Amino acid sequence: PSVQKRVEHRIRGRNIPVDCVFNGVDQRYFDLSPDSGDYILFLGRADVHMKGLDLLVAAFARISESYPNLRLKMAGRAEKTQTALLHELVSTSGVEGRIDVLGAVGEDQKDALLANARFACMPSRYEGWGIAAVEAQAAGKAVLATQISGLQDAVRHGETGHLVVPNSVSALVDGMRYLLDNESVRAQMEERARAWARRFDWDQLALDQEGVYLRAIKANSD
Repeated sequence: PSVQKRVEHRIRGRNIPVDCVFNGVDQRYFDLSPDSGDYILFLGRADVHMKGLDLLVAAFARISESYPNLRLKMAGRAEKTQTALLHELVSTSGVEGRIDVLGAVGEDQKDALLANARFACMPSRYEGWGIAAVEAQAAGKAVLATQISGLQDAVRHGETGHLVVPNSVSALVDGMRYLLDNESVRAQMEERARAWARRFDWDQLALDQEGVYLRAIKANSD
């Protein structure tokens, strides 16, 4: 996918071009010094169903015995009902002592979490645009994500991360094992991740937005 996609969209019976300019990431993520810590990271709004956090907890529980030193950290804002549901999922997972539900975090803590994660995981059932995945790649991290609209645009499968079918605990388990067991593959993804994320920095997106305006001016003057 490219930052600027031209798609045909039918509006009131007519096909017209639609320009898509994605949301961007701050420079500070590119300035982080990545390290390989002992945890998988979920970072984003903690909506259990939308973000697939029930799947994530179940998948982590399945692999936990094989990776006894590995933890799962989940950070992000959530409504009270979602927080309660997430804590319930963790408490019944059988590995609650190795899962950290951090809630909302400040910018410094967010940066530290990204810099030191083994890799990031976004097991969403649906997304509008996977900005958290782009931020993780800007921080030099591979991303395990579901093969859905939004995340398919944010993560390059086999190059900057690994995409699996959505709504499947087994697929997440296989994806986790793949990234955990293949350090050289993960290292290559990490190298490519920042270069790919540069397509979504604000300077590039400003140029993309300018292009939209220039094409609109030209179309109206023809």
